[in-house]
Amino acid sequence: MTETGEMLADQLDRVLARHATPAAIEAAETGEPAKDLDDAVAALGLDLALVPEDMGGAGLDWRDLSGVFQALGYHAAPVDLGERILANAALALLGRAPEPAGIAAEPLVVTSGRASGGAVVPSGVPGRPLVALAGGRLCLIDTTHAATAPVTGVGRVPALAVSLADAPVLATTALPPTGPAEMLAVLRAGQIAGALSRVLEMSIEHGNTRTQFGRPIGKFQAIQHLIAELAGEAAVAKAAAELGCAGIDAGAGWQSAAVAKIRASRAVSRGTFAGHEVHGAIGVTRDFFLHHLTRRLWQWRDEAGSETHWAERLGRDLIGRGGAALWPSVVALSG
Repeated sequence: MTETGEMLADQLDRVLARHATPAAIEAAETGEPAKDLDDAVAALGLDLALVPEDMGGAGLDWRDLSGVFQALGYHAAPVDLGERILANAALALLGRAPEPAGIAAEPLVVTSGRASGGAVVPSGVPGRPLVALAGGRLCLIDTTHAATAPVTGVGRVPALAVSLADAPVLATTALPPTGPAEMLAVLRAGQIAGALSRVLEMSIEHGNTRTQFGRPIGKFQAIQHLIAELAGEAAVAKAAAELGCAGIDAGAGWQSAAVAKIRASRAVSRGTFAGHEVHGAIGVTRDFFLHHLTRRLWQWRDEAGSETHWAERLGRDLIGRGGAALWPSVVALSG
């Protein structure tokens, strides 16, 4: 993480620690606006982080935002800051000024300047234009007349299913090395890393404070093994997320995003299992914060392409290059 990234992550962490309370998270899950939280996050101006300076943004690199993405996951923050950052970055590639817009991972079909197909838009709002891959190009699509329906996953993070039929394409450009699917994959990898680090902290604290048979449960070897496994998964998820950001900056294209999402998603199953084993039944109770994290982890694991989706795509690409290209291709991902 860069020095700028650490500063930005620290600022966001302080805001989220104050406003992203369990009560605010539960209210957001029912559709109640988190106005105080939204206003506090908006005041930071992070949604323009990836927009070039000559277009009114901060002109930061992806590596500067790795900590921001992780902070969002650490607090299970019910805000769409990550999606706004990505949408504005994509709008800049299209030569458009920042505006409220959605971004989707699913590719759409374009015929005669009209887009069709379906997509799930994280934190989507009906009527907002949509940034997506359509016809092999990066496009901004008018969704004014699109059919929409709310989608609620296991993490209870609001999303919008959008069904398009001959929707006008407002702007288009050649697909950059990192498209909407890859952008969202790296965002989710960062959120996974942040959430797992919080699960690890909670598990260590619980192990040190919860007593059984006259001593803290963290003194038992079985608990120590679980926490050690969780620590490993949290560390590798963080490394994967940071690789994804660094790879985009280095021009590694979609491959670095694929590796980031594959490894971060893989860490979810083992990490959440270990965390709940340490906590026992208390971990799933409404009054305990662990379930807010793990429910989102399970949803983020599959969003923006599951581990299997990216592994198959990456595997087909590497096989197609031939055995001699495998090692150079892997090394190149880190830039």
